[in-house]
Amino acid sequence: MCQLWWLAGDGYSDTMTILKAWALFERHIFIFRDQWLSNKRKQIFAHYLPAKLITIYCLLYYFVVMCFRPCKNIYGYTEKSWASSCLY
Repeated sequence: MCQLWWLAGDGYSDTMTILKAWALFERHIFIFRDQWLSNKRKQIFAHYLPAKLITIYCLLYYFVVMCFRPCKNIYGYTEKSWASSCLY
């Protein structure tokens, strides 16, 4: 259960931060490089594909990091909240 909470909490939070950073960069594209979005094919490569690739990469990264980690967590089941993962 602890690993699921870490995966959901850390993975979701970091993925949203990376997607927000991409959105800021994409806003620059919308304003100053509108010719990059002039047809449907360019829209797919400059708008839709990067967001999907970032999301897939983050999901795979956190799945691998949380499931195949090089350290061992020590869980305190009597505590009301879990400490951070041993990866930190």
